[in-house]
Amino acid sequence: MPASGTIILGCIIGVISSATQSIGLTLQRKSHLLEEIKLDNHRPPYKRPLWRVGFLLFLIANLLGSSIQITTLPLIILSPLQAIGLVFNSICSSIILHEAFTQLSIIGTILVGFGALFIAAFGSIAEPNHSLKELLDLMQRKQFVSWIIISNTIVVLILIWINVIKLIHSKKFQILHERSSSSNIIRPMFDVSIDKFRFVKGLLYGVISGTLSAHSLLLAKSAVEIIINSIVKKNYNNLQNFKSWIIISSFFILAITQLIFLNKGLKNISTSILYPLVFCIYNITNIINGLVFYNQLKVLTKFQSFMIILGTFLVLLGVFALSWRLEELDPKDHSTAFLKRGSVSTERSGLLSPNMIQTNHQIDGSGGDSDQYVSFGSPKGESPIVIDEEPGYISTDEFEPNTRSPIITSPFKYGSLMDNNQSGIAGSTNQKRRSRRVLSYEQNELLNQLKKMPDV
Repeated sequence: MPASGTIILGCIIGVISSATQSIGLTLQRKSHLLEEIKLDNHRPPYKRPLWRVGFLLFLIANLLGSSIQITTLPLIILSPLQAIGLVFNSICSSIILHEAFTQLSIIGTILVGFGALFIAAFGSIAEPNHSLKELLDLMQRKQFVSWIIISNTIVVLILIWINVIKLIHSKKFQILHERSSSSNIIRPMFDVSIDKFRFVKGLLYGVISGTLSAHSLLLAKSAVEIIINSIVKKNYNNLQNFKSWIIISSFFILAITQLIFLNKGLKNISTSILYPLVFCIYNITNIINGLVFYNQLKVLTKFQSFMIILGTFLVLLGVFALSWRLEELDPKDHSTAFLKRGSVSTERSGLLSPNMIQTNHQIDGSGGDSDQYVSFGSPKGESPIVIDEEPGYISTDEFEPNTRSPIITSPFKYGSLMDNNQSGIAGSTNQKRRSRRVLSYEQNELLNQLKKMPDV
């Protein structure tokens, strides 16, 4: 095939691969949202058909699409194609997850696209082939060992912080915390509300996924070089060296691990925010890996460094814009939207029917003492679906009186599950005060789709 035909084929496959990958990620996100709406019997991701379809599309796009693009396209064309996936991701989030496509969506997508283009174009550096001995020597250099230790230490510290916050939010810790005092210096570091923590946790999982993905790519390049040198030069001694198999096995472990953390991120934040962040962290870490591992720090010019930094800034600014567009709500009714970004149902939650909502409104009195709010992403004028937490569960969320939204009822078919228990709810006025929550806009839309499905 002529060179021009090969490039055209590579570009077509690149566009299809980017679209397929975005659809796969968005379907996985939708699967997580649908599972959160369920009252009980929560299934792990691998047992959900929708998640499996999305994961399969994501794998096909990454394995087959990336392989064909690398072999058919030069870097000057391959780099811009990587940024197209960010545009598809924003489109899929609006179509599949029904996220609002506003002016901020357009601005954020443009910023992310140009930033990704700068990072990919100016961070691409040619890398020579190496033998097994040369690769092992490069891995033992102090600069590379120090960089790997620093990057992995950051990953470990992030995981420690996430798990400490999870422990703090647990009931058992709250009981113990009331009986003891903690240092005022350490407390602010771990004083994060449950709803804000959900959003931050999703971002941090994205940082971990992007970092590990770049490390796995470095090991993949090393593994490919070992295999190619063994086959082409017929030097099969490399494959008999146990260090070669350590490199290959480490690649598979890191590849699987980064996919796990990517899915953890999808459970907490939208793909329109997670995907650009992972893309940015992946490219930055990949550039540093190449410069340090191949000892190419002097190869990168000042202009290239400036453009990479500028691209990173644009991507992060675009991510913030895409995040802010989920908060374009009526400030009078949704002033708590930013702080309550991650408001979703938990395993302790039950869905209220309209009658039960009215009953609980009577318990609260005039409604002024109700710990109710509207979570991020609900457009103005939409009626949210209310979630009521079990009696005895004390919410840790703090609200100002002027930020509470009034009770908004909406028709809901699932109310019959608990309508028979109204007397038990309203029977005692001495029950602990309930904390009611409202589903996010995209969850509300998914729930409406479920209600329209015919009964089987």
